Amino acid sequence: MDPILYKAAVEGNIDVVVQNKDQLDVKVTPNNNTVLHVVAQFHNNATCVKEILALQSSLLLWVNVKREIPLHIAAREGHYDVIQALIECAKALGEETLTRNFTVFSVVSHRSQMDPVLYRAAVNGEIAVLERKQDQLEVQVTPNRNTVLHVAAQFHNNSNFARGIHALQSSLLRKQVKDSKVGSDWLRSC
Repeated sequence: MDPILYKAAVEGNIDVVVQNKDQLDVKVTPNNNTVLHVVAQFHNNATCVKEILALQSSLLLWVNVKREIPLHIAAREGHYDVIQALIECAKALGEETLTRNFTVFSVVSHRSQMDPVLYRAAVNGEIAVLERKQDQLEVQVTPNRNTVLHVAAQFHNNSNFARGIHALQSSLLRKQVKDSKVGSDWLRSC
């Protein structure tokens, strides 16, 4: 990738990206990152992501040398708006465009294990992403049968982070109790 295009991606300058629209799938960094990977790393700008994918939708599933797609990078950086834009674009493309191993929240990693985006957010301590996706925390499980919250707790030995995880767990518990119609006396005892 030439320095001008890279700088434009880092700065979120979509005009330069549009000027290179015919070469977006061949202009990559030495790590095989596309402009979409770079934007996902440096910006939480859904509009920019949508414009890039409108120009070249194949970038959505482009895998870099670390076996990451732009969705992984956005999750690692805590860019929730970019995550949402990537998911919306994936849904808009339809199932026939997506590979069998790709689902909205997970990609098969190089070790043939599921690598959930929420897992990446947990490993990187992105509580904001976890808070916004509370409804999926209870169903996201690693190959070792740990939930995303288990992973977050393992990777971060920090009191502020622990309080955030505790708040998420409490919120999930309250939702589960409410949904199952278990008595509120039991909930107050927790």
